[in-house]
Amino acid sequence: MKKIATNVLCLLLGVILGFGAVILTWSIPLYRSMKVSMADIYLSLFGTYTYVQYREAGTTQAKVALTTNLRAIEILRAQHIQKLDARFEFETGLTDLRLYRMATHAGNKNEADEYMRDAQREAPKLGWADTSSAALARLIEARESKELQTEKETGQVPSASVDKSPEVHN
Repeated sequence: MKKIATNVLCLLLGVILGFGAVILTWSIPLYRSMKVSMADIYLSLFGTYTYVQYREAGTTQAKVALTTNLRAIEILRAQHIQKLDARFEFETGLTDLRLYRMATHAGNKNEADEYMRDAQREAPKLGWADTSSAALARLIEARESKELQTEKETGQVPSASVDKSPEVHN
């Protein structure tokens, strides 16, 4: 009787461990997929919030939103979500250029130069051909003009990736 109980217990333990292994092998890819999806959703939502703050709020609030966005992107980058590397680079470069525009309009040349250098570090990763200060300044000006036009035409806040066409990015 004791031998049967031991065998049943071993069989039961094997079944439980087997189910655990199956659940684990199914859950890891699911977890990775959810991690990418949630990070992408977060980038979209926070990007929209940041854009609205940049457009509508005062200078201080806009700068706080933009710098918070940069920190959030860095936290997400630290998660090593390779499928979103290009998105992280794009959002970081765009945010740096927005901060550059704000610093320029505020007359803070040193701060503007620092944000421009940060944007120039991201630009080659995105395949932007001309990464000079003048080209990136034209790029953000053209992008913001297009965003404003889209906003006026549709009445909606443009998405984070309004236009990735070469004429806007190069």
